[in-house]
Amino acid sequence: EALGTMLSFPAAEVLRSMGSLHRATGDLAAGAAKLRAAWETHEKLQSTGSPEAVGVLRNLACIDMEQGEGEAALERFAQAWAISGACRERNTSEVGSLLYEWGSALSALGRRSDAAEKFRLAWRTYQDSPCQ
Repeated sequence: EALGTMLSFPAAEVLRSMGSLHRATGDLAAGAAKLRAAWETHEKLQSTGSPEAVGVLRNLACIDMEQGEGEAALERFAQAWAISGACRERNTSEVGSLLYEWGSALSALGRRSDAAEKFRLAWRTYQDSPCQ
């Protein structure tokens, strides 16, 4: 928890990584706590438009879905998309992942046409990536 008191971009990244790891191992409560601390750090640093901050919101949205909070997840995905504008061209991987996860959430909630649009956007994002 001392990491959450450090106000630095690397601290936010450590928290994001820890939150993602907790999520991957099934400890959703610990994952959400670390990711919320990472988001709060980004807010204090005014770095909420970074690809890393978008990743924090994306992971929080996935935890929301895994906890059965579909509408909360969709709100987080929308928030992540809204702030990702500044990083869309320089971090296509994070944006593509965001769109794919958002589409998966929409599909799970029965919103197939909305999901299909997100999947199409994700595909275009990956196709337009300079890494392809």
